[in-house]
Amino acid sequence: MKLLNRFLFVVSSVVVLFFLYFFIYDLSTIYSLVDALISTLLFFALSAGFEYTARHIKLSVGELLKFITVNVAAALVISFIWLQTSSFLIERVVEKFDPGFSFLDSSYAERFFIVSLLNLLVISYNYLLTYYESYKQKLNEETQLKNLVAEAEIKTLKFQINPHFIFNSLNSIAALTSLDPEKAHEMVIKLADFLRYTLSTNNRQMNKLRDEISNIEKYLSIEKVRFGDKFIYEFQVPSELLDLMVPNMLLQPVFENAIKYGVYENLGQTIIKTLAIAEDSALNLTIENTLEEEPKMKIRGEGVGLQNISERLRLIYNQPNLIRIEKESNLFRVVIKIPFGN
Repeated sequence: MKLLNRFLFVVSSVVVLFFLYFFIYDLSTIYSLVDALISTLLFFALSAGFEYTARHIKLSVGELLKFITVNVAAALVISFIWLQTSSFLIERVVEKFDPGFSFLDSSYAERFFIVSLLNLLVISYNYLLTYYESYKQKLNEETQLKNLVAEAEIKTLKFQINPHFIFNSLNSIAALTSLDPEKAHEMVIKLADFLRYTLSTNNRQMNKLRDEISNIEKYLSIEKVRFGDKFIYEFQVPSELLDLMVPNMLLQPVFENAIKYGVYENLGQTIIKTLAIAEDSALNLTIENTLEEEPKMKIRGEGVGLQNISERLRLIYNQPNLIRIEKESNLFRVVIKIPFGN
């Protein structure tokens, strides 16, 4: 892109100078063309060094006068070199066609002033371009850093789930060991199967909804060993939504809460329902479970698990309030919104 811009600059400058000499000053075609070509190419070659200057001579606090002096001096020196060199070359070429030509003698001051101004403009342009590129690079670095930090936070939040679930499962196994060794053994087998699947997908950021549901069913089958018919679960998920991508292990804490505060605290049977619909350019997942009308333990709905989900959703989708918690007399509901296209 820079080479293209420079090429266009050279071509446009040659054209402008040619028409200026030919139509305004009424000079000959050969002089207008020679002067335009030599002046532009020489100016382009000499001013190329200003890019290096812009990258290595920085404006710093307390050195504004020095900064201005150095750049103005550079512009004047380059202008003087350009004036002498271009005049020499133009005279050598033009005198072959017009020995008595003397336009250059009467335009030294004007040409020096114009080229000095152009040099200052080129210097300013190079500084603006350099600072703009530096600004863009800084923004990119900040964005990359934010993404790395967010990714690290997401991984930390996700990895908090496994110990939480494992501790709950081990407590359940420990409770069954003396009461029902066969069920404890069955639970260990199912737990091993669940963990094998979980660890195999642990490095993934996203999973298909069908895989998440399959994983949840493994978890629920583990708890079924412990609680038997004390709870039932239903998944109402249209087949066209099963291939949508959702954050890995996002739903696990919701079902853990349903077991802990719904099944464990409920004297009767608990129903856990999962509903998925596409609405407002998002996948809306609703997980609800029945409760005792007056539960023994207050259901806060603001534990580590649900806070974990809320924070992960905010980091991944850069949107707040993607999780909603609703409580009724005998119903606890969590609604999760996952935007499409992420």
